[in-house]
Amino acid sequence: MIASDSYMGMFFPEDIDSRILDFLNKKTDLPFVESDELMGCFYLFGKDNRVRTDFDIMMVKNLAKKTISQVSNSIRAFAYQGLEKNQELIRQNLIKRSMQIAIDTKDKLTSGAIRLDRRISRDPTILSDIFAMHIAYFKKDYFFYLFDPLPKISLPLDLSNILESRMLMLSFNVKDVSKVPHSSILTPFLDWFRRTRMQ
Repeated sequence: MIASDSYMGMFFPEDIDSRILDFLNKKTDLPFVESDELMGCFYLFGKDNRVRTDFDIMMVKNLAKKTISQVSNSIRAFAYQGLEKNQELIRQNLIKRSMQIAIDTKDKLTSGAIRLDRRISRDPTILSDIFAMHIAYFKKDYFFYLFDPLPKISLPLDLSNILESRMLMLSFNVKDVSKVPHSSILTPFLDWFRRTRMQ
């Protein structure tokens, strides 16, 4: 199933992990991303098994549409709710999510296979909410861009085995592709991916 073979993360700001943990630990408040900072999220489809058929591509496109709709709905909800008056409510909701993660990953935590702080700060649900909150707070434009299955020829040699024939959707907190301060919107993601090599 494409849905279970997908992964979401945030690559801008690069220190978003620590900012989220600081917010949960009451060391900072929302917003903890500045209005002029670039936010970038990625959605990788076919992470382990690739996107191989036309049916797979159709499934990815449908999943991408649902994802965009969910994020857009979250942005509207946060815009209505407001951040400044609901700091503690939002923090408590994220803490509840963190507690659920701890319960769900208990065995892996016990064995040392994962670190809880890393798992929490990279949780797709939390990251998606953080993206939506800041879009809503600053009334920012945003866009999504879905790539067709990535061909080997378009990828750096050291990443081709990991990303070839996967589909990638990127989202940014700017109006369109021309507002991303890079020669290609794919470049910053590849640079980040090379450094972190998703875990």
